[in-house]
Amino acid sequence: MKNVAIRWVVAFGIITVLGIVAAQSFWVVKIWNAEERKLNQQIYMALKQVAAQLADHYHSMSPSGHPVKQMEDDYYVVELTDMVDTKVLEHYLKTALVKANIVADFEYAVYDCTKQKMVCGNRVSILNAKISESTYQGMPLYNKYTYYFGVYFPNKSNYVFSEMDTWFMLSAVLLLVILFFGYTLIVILRQKRWSELQKDFINNMTHEFKTPIATINVSADVLQTPDIRDQPQRLQDYARIVKEQSLRLNEQVEKVLQVAKLEQKALCLRTETIVLEEELGGICNEFQTCNGNQAVLDTCIESKNSSIVADPMHFRNVIQNLLDNAVKYSDSLAKILLKTEQRDDTINVIIEDQGRGIPSEYASKVFHKFVRVPTGNQHDVKGFGLGLYYVDRICKLHRWKIGVQSELGKGTRFTIGIPIIT
Repeated sequence: MKNVAIRWVVAFGIITVLGIVAAQSFWVVKIWNAEERKLNQQIYMALKQVAAQLADHYHSMSPSGHPVKQMEDDYYVVELTDMVDTKVLEHYLKTALVKANIVADFEYAVYDCTKQKMVCGNRVSILNAKISESTYQGMPLYNKYTYYFGVYFPNKSNYVFSEMDTWFMLSAVLLLVILFFGYTLIVILRQKRWSELQKDFINNMTHEFKTPIATINVSADVLQTPDIRDQPQRLQDYARIVKEQSLRLNEQVEKVLQVAKLEQKALCLRTETIVLEEELGGICNEFQTCNGNQAVLDTCIESKNSSIVADPMHFRNVIQNLLDNAVKYSDSLAKILLKTEQRDDTINVIIEDQGRGIPSEYASKVFHKFVRVPTGNQHDVKGFGLGLYYVDRICKLHRWKIGVQSELGKGTRFTIGIPIIT
């Protein structure tokens, strides 16, 4: 799928999800408000009925007008014409609320005009009729009524929530769908990225393989000419070219096979105790022999006879990969510094160069498989994008710490932290 098509799919998907979320939120809020208004109306009618029943019970006049006032979202006061018995009040309250299908806990208290405070209150649970400690003394007063009682619903919001369980269940399902959709988008983008990386890898591998194969084919054609036997020096030169290109081709194949082993976790380290100074010295000598015209390598080895536990072959490959990268990403003669710094029981092996550097957006990705730092219109850097991935995996297998610091145009610094045993 083309980049433009994927962008449109992602954009359309995000807009659709946002629209669905907005619509669902709108309806949930609207239904919540409707359920709350419905509950308020039910409570109002139930309390009005209680006021009328109390008036009939005590053979007194019913309060005129609207005897029920909603003071707060969960607190109501009901006007009376005289003092009432709390047991009778509680009975009528429970009966009226159950009749109105309101099975929410409530607290009630009666106002004593002589003491000017709420008294004689209880907390009632309609489901199990259990009376617990009341908080009626904290109910606000209402100075427009002489006689009244207050009713407080401490769990009113929970009751409204329970009435909307179907809507919230649907919202939870919608959330799961959105999460799945988001995960699908991430998988699509990740697969697209891997597809592009693998495509680049195949192109690079094809180019890397074609060069030695073409050279071997040309050399083979020359070696098949009849008069080549009469030119021993020329015969020797072309035989050497075939050997060098075969070795180069074999090295490329080995790199791919090594990464395949890392992916299958089939790589076994053959660790042993090695003297770091001697091992680095051998690597530097080999590097200078092979890259004498391309790089200047300076060394600064602080440690003397420090021993580490490592697989010698993979340790050499790690250091050589970092040195080779320093040469690849230098525009002219590569100036490289290899040094060690000892910190307590850890020794840092540091490789610095003064090359092109790594853009900040790629600094955290250079150890990923197939990732290569783009070089604009220049295509002079060979490789599969596997070198630093191999370095990172080998360091992790050894339980070493590796880090990178880089500034574009000023160079790169790789640091490997290795525990020392002596």
